[in-house]
Order: sequence, then structure tokens, then C-alpha cells
Amino acid sequence: MSEQPQPMSILPVSECWNLLSAAPMGRLVTAVEGEPHIFPVNFAV
Repeated sequence: MSEQPQPMSILPVSECWNLLSAAPMGRLVTAVEGEPHIFPVNFAV
């Protein structure tokens, strides 16, 4: 039996900051009545 990929993983804090500083824009994703809603988010690090 093969292992199922994990949908999420816990990142070290340093890797989180590295990823954030390299991205020009982020996304906020939520579900409303079972449908995904994706919004672009500007941020500064």
C-alpha cells in the first residue's frame, strides 16, 4: 500500500518568511456554501 500525500505540512518559521518575501502577491482562500472563493492579497514583508 502506498502512502497518501499530506495535503498540508508544517513549515519552519524561517521558511515561511523566505516564501513570503519572495512572493509579490498572496491569496486568501475560503469556502462559501461549498464553493471556493479566492481573493488576491497585497502585503509587505
